Amino acid sequence: MHFLSVFFFFLILTSPLVLKALPNEIERLLLRPDVSSHVARTFSSAVTPIIERHVKEAINTTLIPAYTAQSSSMHQELSREIHAEMLNIKKEVIAWQSEALRGQEVGLLI
Repeated sequence: MHFLSVFFFFLILTSPLVLKALPNEIERLLLRPDVSSHVARTFSSAVTPIIERHVKEAINTTLIPAYTAQSSSMHQELSREIHAEMLNIKKEVIAWQSEALRGQEVGLLI
């Protein structure tokens, strides 16, 4: 996490608009490793809780309801498929039993 914050801070500092607006002394000061590291830590500690809150909010308001709806839909579809398959097996067993019964009846009549 710290590496990313330093990286983003460096990207911000090296953008042409920022470099044009800063006097050379401030630019040199901000590009020093100790100062840039401190600014990056401060920036990271200020921004990280906000980002975490927004990510958690997005997960709770979007991802979890979508997952729950999809899971429920999948469960209902699976239940319908199992029920249909059970009915088909029942029909096949009844047909097989009817054939077996007719075979026995024919055998008894002969």
